[in-house]
Amino acid sequence: HAACCRTGARGADRGEFTMRAFLAGKLDLTQVEAVWQVIHAESDESLEAALRQLAGNLATPLQSLRRSLLSLLAELEAGLDFVDEEIEFVSPEEVARACREAEATMSRLLEQLDARTPTGDVPHVVFVGPANAGKSSLINALAGRPVAIVSPQAGTTRDAVTTTVQWDGRPVVLCDTAGTCEAPTDRIDAAAQIVATEAAAGADVAVRCLDATREEVGASLPSVGRRAPIAVWTKCDVARPTGGSVEAIETSSRTGMGLDALRQAILDRLSSAVPSGCVPATAARCRGELEAAIAAIGRAGELARKRASEDLLSVELRESLDHVGRLVGAVYTDDILDEIFGRFCIGK
Repeated sequence: HAACCRTGARGADRGEFTMRAFLAGKLDLTQVEAVWQVIHAESDESLEAALRQLAGNLATPLQSLRRSLLSLLAELEAGLDFVDEEIEFVSPEEVARACREAEATMSRLLEQLDARTPTGDVPHVVFVGPANAGKSSLINALAGRPVAIVSPQAGTTRDAVTTTVQWDGRPVVLCDTAGTCEAPTDRIDAAAQIVATEAAAGADVAVRCLDATREEVGASLPSVGRRAPIAVWTKCDVARPTGGSVEAIETSSRTGMGLDALRQAILDRLSSAVPSGCVPATAARCRGELEAAIAAIGRAGELARKRASEDLLSVELRESLDHVGRLVGAVYTDDILDEIFGRFCIGK
């Protein structure tokens, strides 16, 4: 190494090999982000998602979309050169149809980004329920160690308390939250309720704890965030649940009753989630660009339906193309590259 450097060679910078592949057109930015995720994947699922993205499950439809929009823009702008001769290279109906197809493709890609777990690579399982419903004891039992403080006094848990467990070789974050209440008694209690609500809204799986010694529920349970929770009866070694038709897993943190069933239910729920094949860094970077591209192509389609002039259509198409170009790296700035490649190790 020293001899090479004395003759003019130098060490590779962060992500230099991947950057050279990007600058040579061998990879686009979504695939670059996938390379980083392959290196840092913490689970089999995140590795598989990164490999799918590296193989082009985002790059291929984005590049195809960009080529279609470029072709449509070229036909529109060719018509501008012959506006006096009234030569029509592409009809408003064809433009409107192409815009609808492009918007549908972008919307599917946006759904793919949104399907990505909001908490990142490691899924979060958040336990919610009233104060003293046995949430902390249940998490301690599932983790096999004391994680959260357990006390007969209500309101012991104020902040979100998390711990990571390994189930079937998969890391899972368990999160304990403050007990829900309708009327917080002070500012600290109100702040705890906000933390619990935000944690539940971002959960990959929510577990609603129902106290078998005092809880009575109706025929159904409300969703947590956008997801239906897994219902769990706690303290079943003390009392039998009185939940009517609610389907819930009966558990006891003291005896271990139902813990294996709950663990399997959580894993089943995580496994049934639709795989996005999109790494978190790509989702965070691309969502805004895709939303802007959808808005622009929607405006273009509306102009086409109103038979507006080609120059107005071209403006909206160009804006949509710019946003798609930023997604794949056809349009980029040094700041974007520094942000992406700055996370790489030396070389790579």
